[in-house]
Amino acid sequence: MKVFLSAKLSDVGRMFFTAFMCASMILTFVVCTGREQKKKKLGKAVNVTATQTERLPTVVIDAGHGGADGGCEGYDGSCEKDYNLANAKKLRVFFDMAGFDTVMTRDTDSILLSIHANLSTAERDKGFTAFYGVKREDSQLFAEKITEACADTDLCTRIRDVKKAPSTVYIQQNVDRVSVLIECGFLSNHEDLALLKSDEYRQKLMFAVFRGVVTAQEERG
Repeated sequence: MKVFLSAKLSDVGRMFFTAFMCASMILTFVVCTGREQKKKKLGKAVNVTATQTERLPTVVIDAGHGGADGGCEGYDGSCEKDYNLANAKKLRVFFDMAGFDTVMTRDTDSILLSIHANLSTAERDKGFTAFYGVKREDSQLFAEKITEACADTDLCTRIRDVKKAPSTVYIQQNVDRVSVLIECGFLSNHEDLALLKSDEYRQKLMFAVFRGVVTAQEERG
């Protein structure tokens, strides 16, 4: 009787294990399929095909400042670094879903996107600004396309002129790759700060930045 019961329990255990593995495989398939569908939909939306993603560059996203370095400070005491990180995380999701590699590598072409927020002593100063690095000529093209994409959204309080990165911005002056630094708004301006606090604004703005990079990449070939 004990042997018979033990055998029955063993069979139940094997059945349970088999059912568990089957369920896990089905769940994995559903999740992976869902991710692929999202990639295909997003890729279609920005005209990125499967063959194009095979030759896409690595995108390096720099969330400006961090740790003890909070960057500039809003009139309400909020730190720039927090907005930069929130924006950078949203931007990375779009690139990941479209098949871009967002991991830093040394042996492949890459694009550096540095995400910042601005500050001014004049509260009337506001809007979005893109600065391009000086080491690669293509950096200006990427900054221009990012700015155009953001302008098309009508999200920003103002779209400021694309500019060459000033000499005080070390990374834009020295990094030997396509590089763009974007200022997503002025923390010293009430309108801009209200927008930067909006998750919906950050989401839409970062998608516009993503679209601008894709457009520039297509034009560059």
